[in-house]
Amino acid sequence: MRMLELRHHPHKSVEEEGSSPAKQNYHTMLREFTSKVEYAKSLGWLNSPQEMLADYAGGIKQRIAALLLTLSPRCVVLIGMGGSVMGALALTRLFGDSYVKRLLIIDTTNPVALARIGKTLDYERDVFIVASKSGTTSETTALMDHFFNQAKEALGATNAPARFIAITDPQTVLHREAKDLGFADIFLSNPLIGGRFSLFTPFAIVPAALSGCAVEPFLQRVGLATTDEISQCWEKAGALATVMARLSQEGKRKIILRHSPALKGFALWLEQLIAESTGKGDKALLPVINASISTSARATLNSPAKDEIVVFALGEESDLNLMEDIAWFQRHGVDVWESRIGSSAEAGLWFYFWMIFVSVYCENAGINPFDQPDVELTKDFTRQCLAEEKGAREVPAPDAATSLAMLLLLQEFLERVQDGAEYIAIICGLDYEGDQQALTLVERLRDFAAKISGRWTTINLLPRYLHSTGQLHKGDAGNGVFIFLTEHHANTPDHEALNFTRLFAAQVQGDILALKERSRKVLHIRLTPSTKEQLGDLLLSANGSTRI
Repeated sequence: MRMLELRHHPHKSVEEEGSSPAKQNYHTMLREFTSKVEYAKSLGWLNSPQEMLADYAGGIKQRIAALLLTLSPRCVVLIGMGGSVMGALALTRLFGDSYVKRLLIIDTTNPVALARIGKTLDYERDVFIVASKSGTTSETTALMDHFFNQAKEALGATNAPARFIAITDPQTVLHREAKDLGFADIFLSNPLIGGRFSLFTPFAIVPAALSGCAVEPFLQRVGLATTDEISQCWEKAGALATVMARLSQEGKRKIILRHSPALKGFALWLEQLIAESTGKGDKALLPVINASISTSARATLNSPAKDEIVVFALGEESDLNLMEDIAWFQRHGVDVWESRIGSSAEAGLWFYFWMIFVSVYCENAGINPFDQPDVELTKDFTRQCLAEEKGAREVPAPDAATSLAMLLLLQEFLERVQDGAEYIAIICGLDYEGDQQALTLVERLRDFAAKISGRWTTINLLPRYLHSTGQLHKGDAGNGVFIFLTEHHANTPDHEALNFTRLFAAQVQGDILALKERSRKVLHIRLTPSTKEQLGDLLLSANGSTRI
């Protein structure tokens, strides 16, 4: 099967060392997993393709058809965080842009972004899905309260619940509340499946199906896979994981993900799967998504970090840009693994492959792939900030520092922290996905940071990253350097009734405190609308010279 084809493009010296993946025994690996007591409550994903196919055919398909008939959604609005929404994002992008337009994911507490999103909603025609495994995720709870109240204002208290659906584990607070409120439907997931491993559960399948994706052929292809096909999947993923575990011991702990445009959602899903599963015990694999070759890679490949790079190229056979990327990395002595995908219907085993890969890597590295011990640290500091009013109001306005002063501060910070830094993480508290100016600024900052530091630079959206790469930031060996970007608005949209301004500010301050607790190096740049534009222009100029 093509989706399990993994081509290795080794650098000559690496090839001579014999690093190509070697097959491992499927039954041995499976036995090692299922025998571990500490994994007992996290192994539901092993049989999730078969169980999801049976559940879909046994009733979920009919329930979705009924919802589509009665609700006729213009747009499916998915409210949730982390693994509760990333699977749906990956699937809908994979099935094509025509479906993405019908799925709007809300995983932010940024009051500016929420004000923008609110203007696009139609409560009479849109359907709202509230997704949370625990049923108590703070961001999801606040967002549900907000949009449900908005729906009641638009439709009336009697009619609003009919536009809402819940996805959660059995007997959670969300499960009980959705029943009490009279939601249109409630889909329950297997509690033995963690959020980032929930691709083959209602968390991904229900939103994708409501968005029009042909999920049944997708489920059939993986759910009805033969024993030989599953065995091949385990053996190839296990062999690659073993190679990566060995390379990580040599200091090669970065996975540079180059991907086709259609696989952006998959790349974000894989980023969370890798970062949150491996990012602990000083054994982290750092995923870097589509960083610019023109600046980031050139800077990095001319630095000692060159020896730390491993590349996965993910895409379709027809993607010429991806082929050019592979050739470019090869010319510069980089070891490349290339993974291809056929049709969207074939992709199920491909997702399953990467869940196996991450699990076996963690097993070989001696860490638990199914926990996230450092995620709670930021939550604790956020609660502390809210309770103490420290950061409870909007991040205060910046002082009179000019954009040039900000740029000089950035350069000084990056030059000062180079020793011991393996990557730079930009923590974006701007409305990155709705503000073209913010997007341009962050991408220019990424290239500037790579140029000055000679390190790969990641982009992390607040608060989304707190449920993915945020684990790695606190759980790795202290390899990261962190630049927070936030923006002060004189007229912040009024969400005070639900405390989004307070919550968002507390999340910024809470994660800064958590990182400092772990002795990480942090710089916080607070912008205004005018300095945001000016700093972007200065970064564009700075990226074309060696010094400011």
